Amino acid sequence: MRKWLWLAPILILAGCSRSPGLGVVQANSRDPRSVPRMLIPIGTRLRVRVNEPLNTRRNRAGDSFGATLESAVVVEGATPIPAGTRFTGRVTAAEPSGRTEGRAVLAVELDSFALDGKVYRVHTSSIERERAAQKAHRVGFVGVGNDTAAAAVAADQQVGLAAESSVTFSLEAPLGM
Repeated sequence: MRKWLWLAPILILAGCSRSPGLGVVQANSRDPRSVPRMLIPIGTRLRVRVNEPLNTRRNRAGDSFGATLESAVVVEGATPIPAGTRFTGRVTAAEPSGRTEGRAVLAVELDSFALDGKVYRVHTSSIERERAAQKAHRVGFVGVGNDTAAAAVAADQQVGLAAESSVTFSLEAPLGM
């Protein structure tokens, strides 16, 4: 009986050395989840509808926003990204105009989308909205007691994208799916 006691641990260890552990991929095998089945090329257009208003008064660089794909992406007759897919984007620049000078600038780009429980990162072109340089356009007289002074008054000019606006981005890097 004692002869068999030392054999059991050796058999168990031998079995463990032949199969990979949890989460380990053998060098000569490929994880089928990591191999892209389709490559979406650079320049592919992504027409999305912005889900919320974005403007230079409310938003700052780094803010995220949601968008929905309006038309499916079709590559070689296949539809890797269907219409209605939810995208996440971010504001890359949001500069309001000054009271008397400067121009308002808003820039946005897409970051990622989720499809079938997986998140895909994207690198897209940037969409930029810009308002012409602001100048004081109304001059009024402000009087306090006997002192009266002329003051230049200008309304803040903002620029933005309304909720439900349709915008088109293009891929700047290929996307493997």
